[in-house]
Parts: sequence; structure tokens; C-alpha cells
Amino acid sequence: MQFRLFFLELTSPSINFHRGSALKDALRRSLNACFLIDNPQIVEFLFRLITFLIHDEGFFRIFRYKESSSAIVIKEFERQFDQEFGFNTAMQISPLVTFDFNAEWQAVSPTLSNLESRFPVLNYWFIRQSQEA
Repeated sequence: MQFRLFFLELTSPSINFHRGSALKDALRRSLNACFLIDNPQIVEFLFRLITFLIHDEGFFRIFRYKESSSAIVIKEFERQFDQEFGFNTAMQISPLVTFDFNAEWQAVSPTLSNLESRFPVLNYWFIRQSQEA
């Protein structure tokens, strides 16, 4: 499954996940919620998750970019994320020094589950996308 991040002038970076990836499910669920509900905790988690994936060499090598262009990708991602979700990257609560997926997912998952129970369409999107993956 691929997630398109945004469109650069010459290419459109994407992140490829293995089937059943916990990162993929977290990305999909939080992205769906962010498009429907304005929840600062989930928006920041989504921002930190995508930023982590862009910085991770295992994912970034897929892009076939030179090392120096990661700054371009991050800058464009931050600009688009601000436009999509009104998230000022300079004002984020948690620093990007470290990203512990398991700990951060544990913190945001109950909020996300609560939203999914209140807004059934989120479950529909999740089930439908899981079947397409």
C-alpha cells in the first residue's frame, strides 16, 4: 500500500508499507480522523508519524532522492500539513528529537478509538481501506 505525501515539481514521494503494518494502520486511522475531526492530539501524532517516516532511511531510500533533498521533502510536507490541518509545525507540543511509535500510539489510540465509536464513518473507512490494502 502506498501513501502519497504531496506533489513535488518532478515527482510525488510515497511511503510503502508491508501488509499488516502497525504503522500503516496508525497512519490510516489518524489521517481519516484528521480529515473529519479537528483533534490537536491526533493531528500532532499524525505530523510526528509522517515526519518520522520521512526521516527514516528505510522509507526514505524508497524515494531514490539524494540525502540533501530530505530537507526539501520535509519543508514541502510541513507547508502542506499546515495548509491541510492548520498545524503550525513551529508550535508543536512534542519535540521531534525522538519518536517512540509504541508509546505515542498508546497515548493517542484511546482518543482515536473514542472518535471512531462516536463517528461510525471512521470505522467504515478503516474497514474499506483494509480490504483494499
